[in-house]
Amino acid sequence: TWALRQAQTAFLASIVMCQIGCGLACKTRVVSLFNHGMSNSVFNCGLVQETTLIILLVYVPFLQYAFNTENINIEDWLVALPFSIFLFCYDECRKYWMRCNPNHWFKEYISY
Repeated sequence: TWALRQAQTAFLASIVMCQIGCGLACKTRVVSLFNHGMSNSVFNCGLVQETTLIILLVYVPFLQYAFNTENINIEDWLVALPFSIFLFCYDECRKYWMRCNPNHWFKEYISY
């Protein structure tokens, strides 16, 4: 059961990491995050809270007991990192394409 709890905890941490990457990617529809910046204090506070919460759920003993989680290694955190980065980079490329081709017929399919 220890291995199952550890795997479930690593999966939960992976979901949270991908949510962070997706949240950063979806801040704007067309403008790059690098140009837009991180001026939304509510969003920034949410990122800090989400990161803090998953770290607490993974490493604080009484929360581990309450939520049935287990300590995970750094390698377990790093498994989801490429996917989170991919989500962010893909959306930045989509936004760049939309800025370069504002009147293209395909824009209606990739704009949300």
